[in-house]
Amino acid sequence: MKPRLGDQWNNQWQTAGFTDGSLAIPENPLALLQQISSYFAANPTHEVASLNATAAACSAAADAISTAASASNQSNTDAGIAKSNLEVGLANARSRLSGLRSELSQLLEDDDDLWYAFGFSKPSDPDTPELPENLVLTPGPAGSHMIFIDWDNALRATSYRVKINRNVVNSPELKNIIVTESEVTVSDIAAATPIIVTVSSRNSKGGESGPTPPVNGTVP
Repeated sequence: MKPRLGDQWNNQWQTAGFTDGSLAIPENPLALLQQISSYFAANPTHEVASLNATAAACSAAADAISTAASASNQSNTDAGIAKSNLEVGLANARSRLSGLRSELSQLLEDDDDLWYAFGFSKPSDPDTPELPENLVLTPGPAGSHMIFIDWDNALRATSYRVKINRNVVNSPELKNIIVTESEVTVSDIAAATPIIVTVSSRNSKGGESGPTPPVNGTVP
């Protein structure tokens, strides 16, 4: 369009949609594409088909942006509805579980192991969560720096503390990580570093178990 309208912005460019004194392409070019499409429709001899500079091409690009924007808006709406439904479902589940626990308290002794069968801790259990068991380190591919750390879920635990030290006497701590799942992948320790790992379980009451027996490994 510059050979016809000029290399710099001038009043002629307004007819092609560049109305703000600049030839810069806006971040959202939808309106500009629609205006350029109208310009080419009114001036078909100015189209350059080899560059897709045509009324049809501009119109198609504008339609694609409009369709994508509508899909994005609908996705955001759907996500909001899903989140609302999730919150309602969780509230209902908490209410049902609270009722179940209340009913069980009338049927079971505080130290009855059947509490565990229903997914609850026993009322007689201590505040401190159980010690995690079966801690395993699995190295990733050579040169990946990745170590996959996994252990069994611990009763009464809502999170876990993972400590990683260099396997050298009196070595400073490399990592002290809090996670909510019974696994974590570490990938930012130098390759060939010998490490020693322990895990302790934590809960929302502030209780924390002792550490697991340490497990040794080497970062690949």
